[in-house]
Amino acid sequence: MIRVQAVAPGSLGAALGLTRGTELLAVNSRPLEDFLDWEFLTADEHFMLHVKSPAREEIEYDVLRPEGWPMGVTLEPPRIRRCANHCDFCFVDGNPEDLRRPLYIRDDDYRLSFRYGNFATLTNLKPWDVERIVEYRLSPLYVSVHATDPTVRRWLLRNPEAPDVVPQLAQLGNRGIKFHTQVVLVPGVNDGAVLTSTLTDLYSLGEPILSVSVVPVALTEFSKHHLVRQPTGDECRRALATVSDFAARAVAERGFPWCYGADDLYLQAGELLPPAEWYGDFEQRENGVGAVRYLETRIAAAREDLGQLAGRRIGIVTGTAMGALLPQVLAGLAELTGAAYQLIVLENALFGPAVTTAGLLPGAGIRAALRDRGDLDLALLPAEAVNDDMQFIDDVRVGGEGMKGAPTVAIIGRPNVGKSTLFNRIIGRRDAIVDAEPGVTRDRHFAAAEWNGQRFWLVDTGGLVPQASDPLSQAVRAQVELAIAESDALLFVVDVSAGVHPADREIAELVRKSRRPFLLVANKADELPVDTRHLAFYELGLGDPFPVSAAVGKSSGDLLDRVVELLPPWGATGAEPAIHVAVVGRPNVGKSSLVNRLLGQDRLVVAAEPGTTRDAIDTPLVYHGRTIVFIDTAGLRKRSKVSDDIEFYSTLRTARAIERAHVCILVVDASDGMHAQDLKIATEAWERGAGLIVAVNKWDLIEEKDANTAVRGERELQDKAPFLAFIPFLYVSAKTGQRVTKLLELIVEVAEARDKRVPTAEVNRVLEELVQRQQPPQPVGASVRLLYASQIGTAPPRFAVVSNRPEAIPESYTRYLLNGFREAWEFTGAPVNIKFRRKRVRS
Repeated sequence: MIRVQAVAPGSLGAALGLTRGTELLAVNSRPLEDFLDWEFLTADEHFMLHVKSPAREEIEYDVLRPEGWPMGVTLEPPRIRRCANHCDFCFVDGNPEDLRRPLYIRDDDYRLSFRYGNFATLTNLKPWDVERIVEYRLSPLYVSVHATDPTVRRWLLRNPEAPDVVPQLAQLGNRGIKFHTQVVLVPGVNDGAVLTSTLTDLYSLGEPILSVSVVPVALTEFSKHHLVRQPTGDECRRALATVSDFAARAVAERGFPWCYGADDLYLQAGELLPPAEWYGDFEQRENGVGAVRYLETRIAAAREDLGQLAGRRIGIVTGTAMGALLPQVLAGLAELTGAAYQLIVLENALFGPAVTTAGLLPGAGIRAALRDRGDLDLALLPAEAVNDDMQFIDDVRVGGEGMKGAPTVAIIGRPNVGKSTLFNRIIGRRDAIVDAEPGVTRDRHFAAAEWNGQRFWLVDTGGLVPQASDPLSQAVRAQVELAIAESDALLFVVDVSAGVHPADREIAELVRKSRRPFLLVANKADELPVDTRHLAFYELGLGDPFPVSAAVGKSSGDLLDRVVELLPPWGATGAEPAIHVAVVGRPNVGKSSLVNRLLGQDRLVVAAEPGTTRDAIDTPLVYHGRTIVFIDTAGLRKRSKVSDDIEFYSTLRTARAIERAHVCILVVDASDGMHAQDLKIATEAWERGAGLIVAVNKWDLIEEKDANTAVRGERELQDKAPFLAFIPFLYVSAKTGQRVTKLLELIVEVAEARDKRVPTAEVNRVLEELVQRQQPPQPVGASVRLLYASQIGTAPPRFAVVSNRPEAIPESYTRYLLNGFREAWEFTGAPVNIKFRRKRVRS
């Protein structure tokens, strides 16, 4: 049994009547143990749910889960499987005092091994755990083996009850589960013959063992290590020789090394690291295996971007383990980028000099080392040293420095939703006043921030009270509106603990009218990842709410990833998102000529021979402040005509261009008419959710035409494909320029229609009017009701209508609703979708 902690309004769980305190007993008669059962068993479209209400009434629901409708159920936090071992080299036991509480939790949980890549010993695995692992295909798992000799392993784990690991791995491996394994090398205990025996046993298990890493033990000054010590250089060399023997055997017999030494093992042995290709996909990089070579591959991959560093003075911070290897890497990097690099090698001031990895460097030590280096333009820190919240192991956070021309992000929202807390979280210090009293922040606060190399100005604004008329509130509003006007992106913060507030709805309208890229930040979601209260804010019609907890830092790193995606590059601030346009059609209908006419120059090859343009070429154009990127494509031929490889790949790229496009322009030849292939192209673009415009080119060549020629042609086409009734037709001439400029206006209009959002209240008002005007058909002996509706997405617009019997709604009534929605909101050239959702509850 598991218990519900919260249910998001508007979710399927809320529709079922689940509430806080509801006990979830079983799904399909299977008892529920934890979040794994809940997630896997309720993923089916149809299931039986057995619960016990807070009033102690047992209820069974027959659930038919509509696609995309979240359960919205937050479960009480699960009990983590605690570790029953007492290893002398346990890093948790080697932590100093006063670190974050989670750093003292010793977990040994196969569920976390699958989900997060944590290494588990499997010493607390029960028979039913094995069955769950197999049934749910929790593969691969990450397992700390250390030794396959049961006696040695029990000594290392300080657990006399630890089971023999080889039969465990064999049992699960025979049933399809695979493993990445590790051996923490303790000299005099599991090295030498014991290491050889361990690797032999693991190798004999065959394909289920994907890899094994040998990692020299690392001890902190706080470790209770008793009989455990770190290996000497000679001991590391002997261990590395054993690793190399098994790797050579694996390469010969399996085609890949299989057995890897951690970088520290090579460093302490004084041996050269293998090349990057030795490590394959770097499956155990976070275990220190191939970390240096991975860095080199990342540098090579970023070759083009790194060219922007020319002339800059850059400091690179690392631990003593990498200090001996990085100079050679930096020499090549300096030659590649033209920048000057300073290597800053730090001993670990928190754990002691024996801990050499850069990933465990404390922030205080890094900050002290950088404080007096004013000659640096930029400092690069090890990514592994901070968590998703840019927090070092000692709670110090990364800050940023401003830069002229950097874009601006404004944080807005009503009072007391945590804007200043989020501001302080992002910049890494308490610049803004944080208080429980609403309205503490009245003026705008500016600070520099940086994430993944992108610098930006962050603006904290006062709490907005839309309807307030007092002078102070009006002054705050003026400041907020100014911040919005000067920003390049917005973070609209709401409070999930308080639910949707009327002021949130009014601020949502300001966000929509601003035409700025934005994120809806659902703050105070303190129980992530199981907190689902943010789902209620879909009501605002601003897309997916992004749940965070600014107070404790949960998901703030992921939030910053999204923020950076919104920002324009330096020097290009204030621009709206570009509209990507795919120009498609059969060969030789004038696609390239049309784009060249729009651009005013011959950027694309134009020839009379069909198929001259074979690649998808991106060409930008700025029109009234909007960037339009044209993707001129090779003509989509009939499949029977696609003969050579070049034409095949050109056709494939055209299809990909349609996938990338916000708007597609189907170019047809006025003198040749619209062919079946043209209709197929239009249908593909429409079904993929792109906006669509039909450009009838070479209109100047049609001699016998009158005012009704175009109308008659469009009606004939609409009989063949009814969706063409919603698509604008434009009759142009790429040769003379006739009506070509109008095409740019249509592109912007269709793109805006495709991104249009309609407030939920407005959706339900129109739905009610449509139902009153014409009720859905009522089957004999049943009543069909439309309960409510909301817009669930854009690009293209998507609406969900909840009904008691969606299966009884005919296609004709769906078209009636779609036409009503189009009439109300003018989705010019944009596909619009309606999904009917059903609640079937049986008590």
